Amino acid sequence: MPYLSSVYFGLVQRTNKDYIGCQKAKLYLNMPEYIGQRIVEQINANGDERIDHDEFVKFFLTMLMGTLEQKMQIAFKCYDMDGDEQIEFSEISIILKNIPSKLENRYGSSFTKEKDSSRTEYLKRQEIDNEQIDTLMSVLEKNYEDGMYFDEFIKVAKDDTSELFVSIFNCIYECVPCVKNFFIMRAKYS
Repeated sequence: MPYLSSVYFGLVQRTNKDYIGCQKAKLYLNMPEYIGQRIVEQINANGDERIDHDEFVKFFLTMLMGTLEQKMQIAFKCYDMDGDEQIEFSEISIILKNIPSKLENRYGSSFTKEKDSSRTEYLKRQEIDNEQIDTLMSVLEKNYEDGMYFDEFIKVAKDDTSELFVSIFNCIYECVPCVKNFFIMRAKYS
């Protein structure tokens, strides 16, 4: 995709190198700390701390145009903070509590989408969000005592709630600059 290549090379020009370092990529993603780190680790597929053109384009094509299962794998890996191919409930809780609801102002969680609010209202809303997350966690813990593997993650998304999947992708779509532009460009040229 020429658009993604131009985004990559534009970022490379800013680095004075022939690649994008993981720290620069994390800044570009403009995402909450934990999620941004997990996405960068997925983009940097070979783990060398240097994101090359192929890694960048392949990840974003998969994220933007991949199958539902490929996209769910990206979301699953965001939760799997220790990389053991199983997500523990503590990992889910950390990620969900760090997803901003009011993305343009960088605070909250994904469970609510309120417009403008004061800091006091935000703290009240965050408390409610955290209670909702805790409720979700207790339901998941009843059904999956030891955490979830990828096949169980898919089952939860299909049978119970898609919140775990949707939360990650809403955050990505709202935060990453090239994502919005990709869909604009795609609509113009389709």
